[in-house]
Amino acid sequence: MSDRARRDRPLGIAHAHVTHDDAGSRAPDYDDIYCARADSLDESRHVFIDGNALIARFTELAPGELFVIGETGFGAGRNVMLAWQLFAAHAPAGARLHFVSIEAHPLAAADLACMTARWPALSRQAARIAARWPAPVAGTHRVHLDDRTTLDLYFGDIEAGLTDFTGKVNAWFLDGFAPAKNPVMWSPVVCRAIAGHSAKDATLATYSAAGAVRQRLADAGFAWQRRPGHGAKKHCLTARYTGVPAPPEIYPLPWYSRVPAAPNTQRIAIIGAGIAGATVADALARRGFEVTVYDGQGIACGASGNRDGVLNPRLAAEASPRTRFDLAALGYAGRWLADLDDTGTLWQRHGVLQLARDEAEHRRQQRLVARLSLPATVVQACDRAEAAAHAGQPLPGDVQGALFFPGAGTVAPSELCRALLARHMIGPVTDDIVALTRGNGSSATGWQLQGQSGAIYHADHVVLAAAGAANQLCGDIAPQQAVAGQASVFTLADTTSAPACVVCDTGYITPARDARISVGASYDPHATALAVTEAGHAANRARLSDVLAETAMQVVDAVTVGRTRFRSVSHDRMPLVGGVPDIAAWRADYQDLARDARQTIARPGTLWPGLSMSLAHGSNGLLRAPLAAEILASQLAGEPLPIAADLVAAIHPGRWWIRQIVKGRLAPERGSA
Repeated sequence: MSDRARRDRPLGIAHAHVTHDDAGSRAPDYDDIYCARADSLDESRHVFIDGNALIARFTELAPGELFVIGETGFGAGRNVMLAWQLFAAHAPAGARLHFVSIEAHPLAAADLACMTARWPALSRQAARIAARWPAPVAGTHRVHLDDRTTLDLYFGDIEAGLTDFTGKVNAWFLDGFAPAKNPVMWSPVVCRAIAGHSAKDATLATYSAAGAVRQRLADAGFAWQRRPGHGAKKHCLTARYTGVPAPPEIYPLPWYSRVPAAPNTQRIAIIGAGIAGATVADALARRGFEVTVYDGQGIACGASGNRDGVLNPRLAAEASPRTRFDLAALGYAGRWLADLDDTGTLWQRHGVLQLARDEAEHRRQQRLVARLSLPATVVQACDRAEAAAHAGQPLPGDVQGALFFPGAGTVAPSELCRALLARHMIGPVTDDIVALTRGNGSSATGWQLQGQSGAIYHADHVVLAAAGAANQLCGDIAPQQAVAGQASVFTLADTTSAPACVVCDTGYITPARDARISVGASYDPHATALAVTEAGHAANRARLSDVLAETAMQVVDAVTVGRTRFRSVSHDRMPLVGGVPDIAAWRADYQDLARDARQTIARPGTLWPGLSMSLAHGSNGLLRAPLAAEILASQLAGEPLPIAADLVAAIHPGRWWIRQIVKGRLAPERGSA
């Protein structure tokens, strides 16, 4: 798919059309059955579990080993839930299971509930999936089923899903509608893509034994074998991949290399205890890595220490990388926060309202919702009256309308950082790291970290998660701008005047928590100091009065607190997530791009061994950092990634350097070839 075609496509996905009766559930659009009421679990076990010998393979896994199952056609999740249940029963402690399932037409929640109710033996698994069922938006949706089982649900066409997928599969479930009813699911292109994503000796199972399916699998490198079918079906298929596995990095361009996988026995040092560092620490610790966090100022002492933060996606009127990344981040953050905190202590799903103060912005918002075709559970285009209803009070006279994100809300960032580290008993080392040296004392690999205290620490891998420290320690960081912002906390005499949701204009205004609201934040790219000023409070008070006059009238003047902190932003306002490029090698390897930027140079981008980053989240750290952490941890753990391959490139730390090389601004160093 071309970049233009990807940007122009709508992102909303139509729910499946399903009918239910005593015999089971059917898909009229395909004139085929989802599942019969009788013995469908027995069929799933016979065809997919036994066809891939999963119980034996689960039993033989080593502690810490990853097993990946790919599926074409999630449906109601019968195969996934059954395999998950059997993995929990048979796999050794520490082994991990990862599902990647592609579904063109996700079920509506009511249809999902109706169908899974037929399988009481899977009621616990069904309840978990239902509780975290994603909105019908194109792309990958990561769901943590339990501490060692992950499900990546891809909503969209099968060919796009396999193109976007980054990973290797050990066992495949081919469970689309019958080839005669849905031929695209069984096409030669799909079979070749499945082969391209297959690990060495990967297996495959399907209920279809059609001759065309057998031939296409054989052409793609699978050795197939017919088995007795289930029930009235004469045959089903099992197969083993006998081809040579494709290289693990399948990206739009070869220089956007992923961080090499590392055994989870490695020691990981994370520099920075703000939201970026804390989320990376959590994601790695959940996978069994030994994690130490270093920050001389302690936990959440930068912008992550503000009283309130906002999940505030910024969408364009096209499916741009930033739009798609923020949508993926919003969905993931909502599920992740719900897993972490079901009491409302750390976050509140109030919804976020983005005001349109003129007709041009209102038209842009309406065009955005129309072009992207997103469901109302994700974003709504509101008129003036609807916006006021969401806010719970009158809005300024020039407000034409708004965008409303019902799944967004506020987070207590400092409390969140502390909770993430506490859940893994990670006590940060309060020492600023002032130097990094290759070699960890016992060998040439790894890193030696020198603290400002004079102490020397060692790690196998270092994650840079604080912009200031990263710029000081490593010269190969793409330029970032430090932008100061002051947030003010106002106490209200009457909290009934507080907004019912977060209201965003040039800044944000939060609902009341303990009779206080947060207003912010100023945006000063020229500031060099972090002073909290009365002028800053006055500006935030004026912002509040301009947007929510009724709330402003209830402010108790004598009680005002605030914080000013720097936020780091990149040149294109996208985060920097991934490995750290070896710029000397990139200069030499990709110098020909300056003469012809359209060529592909088939050399993977050289990265500094054992060094990666999660930086430049700007004012969107609470929205983006959880997904960024999951991306980085997935790379280190050798897992499939939770975003499409082109989005990996869009956040890769090497993208700025490639642009400089293309423009002729980064010539090879003297003497290099």
